[in-house]
Amino acid sequence: MIWQENISIIVMTTNIRESGTIKCYPYWPSKTNEYLNTGLYQIENENSDEYDSFIITKLLLKKINNSEIRTIYHAHYLKWPDHGIPTGTKDALLFLEKVEYYKELTMTKSPILLHCSAGIGRTGTFCAIDIGIKQYLNEKTLDIPSTVVKMRHERAGSVQTEDQYLFTYLALMDFIKEQKAIQERINNLEITDNQKSLIQRIKTLNNSSLISSAIEPDRSQSLLEQISSTNSNGINRNIRK
Repeated sequence: MIWQENISIIVMTTNIRESGTIKCYPYWPSKTNEYLNTGLYQIENENSDEYDSFIITKLLLKKINNSEIRTIYHAHYLKWPDHGIPTGTKDALLFLEKVEYYKELTMTKSPILLHCSAGIGRTGTFCAIDIGIKQYLNEKTLDIPSTVVKMRHERAGSVQTEDQYLFTYLALMDFIKEQKAIQERINNLEITDNQKSLIQRIKTLNNSSLISSAIEPDRSQSLLEQISSTNSNGINRNIRK
């Protein structure tokens, strides 16, 4: 399926073994420079980036009697318990951000392959949060109940537990707060740039031979105050906007 559909990104939210039970067959080599041969295919682990709660591995996929080598990014969330939720939203949101980054990096038009063990709880929660983020960015609105209902029409049992449903809300709330904080920093940066421009103009005026030789000190001070007042009003207008 991965070769046929030209999949570039695999998202995995289960561990190989949980509570003494095998949840997923290890279908990729876990160590750098290791190979795994399976049927017509060979998979190489080229390198991995490790984070607190997940690992992103760059895999190279080859097919026997085919010279093409495909790059696949395997994003594996390690701290999402079965039937449960992560301990916080920060790492989960970072995980989603990294998946989106690699989607843009590969410029893939193929779907992302997402799985856990049963494919409904953690998988459904991941999808609900991702859909919510895109809905907010594009429309500045959210409708989590409708999103979950639509998902359950296509995959029964999606977002399996009440905790997972609530975690969807918490993750989206924290994402929106983060977006607003970023916008505030951008606005503050714009004000700082205006202030830098004002300071530069005053410095230029102070160093001007015109002031030093042709303008009396009182007149010079009055002129500086006028410039400062004009720019302050401009900055205030920017803040109100």
